[in-house]
Amino acid sequence: MLKKQKSVIELIVVFALIYVGILAMENDYLLRSAVKDDLNFTSYFCNASLFEVIYAGGYKFRPVSSTILWILAHICGENLYLYGYVNILFGAICALVIYYFAKDVFGSELYGAIATVLYVVSRFSYYQITTQLGVMETTSTLLGIVFVWKLYKYLDIGKSKYFYSAVVFYFLCSMSHERYTALMPILIYVWLMSDEKSKFDKKSVLYFKKPLITLGVFVGILAIFQLLVTNMMVGTGGTVVTETISVESVYNNVIKSIKYIFGINTSEIWLTMIDWNSYSEKAKFTIIASIIMIVIIVLISAIEIIRMKKDERKRSLSKVGLFVLSVGALVCVSSITIRVELRWMYFPYVAAVFLLIYLTSIKSNRWIFSLKLACLVVYVITMIGFGFYCRRYYTNLYYWPVYTAANSLSDCTYGEYEEKMYEKSWVIIASGDLENSYEDLMNQFDPYDQYDLQLQVVRSVDELQSIDNIKEKEVLYYVEKEMKFTNVSNMVYELYTQE
Repeated sequence: MLKKQKSVIELIVVFALIYVGILAMENDYLLRSAVKDDLNFTSYFCNASLFEVIYAGGYKFRPVSSTILWILAHICGENLYLYGYVNILFGAICALVIYYFAKDVFGSELYGAIATVLYVVSRFSYYQITTQLGVMETTSTLLGIVFVWKLYKYLDIGKSKYFYSAVVFYFLCSMSHERYTALMPILIYVWLMSDEKSKFDKKSVLYFKKPLITLGVFVGILAIFQLLVTNMMVGTGGTVVTETISVESVYNNVIKSIKYIFGINTSEIWLTMIDWNSYSEKAKFTIIASIIMIVIIVLISAIEIIRMKKDERKRSLSKVGLFVLSVGALVCVSSITIRVELRWMYFPYVAAVFLLIYLTSIKSNRWIFSLKLACLVVYVITMIGFGFYCRRYYTNLYYWPVYTAANSLSDCTYGEYEEKMYEKSWVIIASGDLENSYEDLMNQFDPYDQYDLQLQVVRSVDELQSIDNIKEKEVLYYVEKEMKFTNVSNMVYELYTQE
């Protein structure tokens, strides 16, 4: 009983530390407004039935993540500020699972802490933190991690329950995001590498039970997509994979993806925040140092594995293969469309982190192990620095200008007055327009269409003279260079009172 209490206390403490850590790091970037294509997210999810949300008109079929998003929409309602904390909550849950994964399979709280820190500080988190659909990515990543965890336990212990639970999580993460359907070959690989199948005669149906179940689930998933999705080959940006795919493009995308995992951004900055050529000298040195640490760990571990006894070497290589295939499967499936986005590499990156920790955990000599551990610690330090470095360049992301402006507008309206903002009459002074209209940005806090927004937009201060009862209105001034709104109502009131 005492042991269970300690475990619960540990879980609460670790989770609290993770949540507070993420909040402190991401507080300036928290979601306070939806923008671009996600602008009508709240209105859609609040007013559509669960069936409509899951079916999504045949565009995508993601029942697991769609159900979670639908529930969250009804919990948060018009309060978009809550979504920022919900995103952190899901990120913290995922980080907690990563902690216990590493602690469980590698046998040390230190490894759990290292894996968690690397996940939390990673630049791949930008989408999960700053968009409502970030929960979908986090949920998929979480389910994929549990999938790998179960397969590792199966390789390690050999009990069938771990394999079958992995099949369940494979189905769930495929139903959260179709990208994870590509994990299927890993189930076959793990079965081939396991010792359990030797218990059955090769001529027996039981010998092929697990791969047959795996293939059955895979075919079932494809059948579901075929029946419920208008076009299974829809890629990013509304493109069709069969129309855009080529050997050259896939190869280039795979290389980009691998570079992403190693900290090298080679795509346009609107996708990657900052590209390698624009890195500072310190940032380049940091990445080069991190790669050197990886190479040292890999080379030493390769020699250690080669020197193992045959059975031990087979078990070790099977676990290395599990992590390598987990990285490769998602890298490959993400590379068949027109571009590779950073957020798609979150799960492959976590799998690569697990691989690095596993290689470090191999102990053949105390001094060699100490060297590998030191290299791992240096890698963590470099990644912490690089993660914070990249966050300076969020402003280069394709949606960041309108996101920043919309968050500022939210602070001046809903953040200040909540629903009472609709009882006021608003004037916005702005020389230009945002990608989303000011009216749409302010109406997103009324998902059930209960209020009438009173808004006028003028291009200069001079135009205020033509507005009746200007002293009774809330006037916001938009500074385009800073992407920030300022409430200047008091200044306007004093100006027109003097007149």
